[in-house]
Amino acid sequence: MYKQFENAMAIVRWRDKPTIFLTATFDVKCKSMMKILKKGQSPYDRPDEICRQFHIMHQSILNDVIKNEIFGPVDAYTSSIEFQKRGAPHCHYLFWIRNLKAIPYNIDQIISAEIPPEKPNNTLHKLVKELMIHTCGSFCCKNGGQCKKHFPKNLTEETIITDDAFPQYRRRAVGKGGYDVLPKGRKKRTTEKIINGSY
Repeated sequence: MYKQFENAMAIVRWRDKPTIFLTATFDVKCKSMMKILKKGQSPYDRPDEICRQFHIMHQSILNDVIKNEIFGPVDAYTSSIEFQKRGAPHCHYLFWIRNLKAIPYNIDQIISAEIPPEKPNNTLHKLVKELMIHTCGSFCCKNGGQCKKHFPKNLTEETIITDDAFPQYRRRAVGKGGYDVLPKGRKKRTTEKIINGSY
């Protein structure tokens, strides 16, 4: 592990800070995983299959970024695979992309922190609703009810580069290009809280 750290720092000395930090987590309830389970099994009863399918996902990401150059030519990369407390593997990637500057326009071409519309891509809308909406709970709101992940985020019409180098991603309000979503289990709009792009 320390050798990997030294290698990453050598790349930083040669190429400066990485352009893209990407985290990918394997969804243990994905269709390909669920269809191989026997009756009464949970995904965690098949750690061999979790690792096999995660490895396929990991190689597919590297292929898209490095070989297919979806962000542009890659000068260098490094990655670290970890397992969450509940057993789901995830990987942190650092990519150094040639001539890709961290300016708002380029960030918006790669990253979206907004809820996508239901049409034309209902599949993406459903995935974001199921897997990407932050739900505050006791794990993140211990001190006076304030979320340690800083949710809800401020709504903003454009991505802003801040002094601490962490961008505030574009999260537009409904009516200004943004969309909202009904909380899980809700099928009709009421006066109750609707989840907007701040989560």
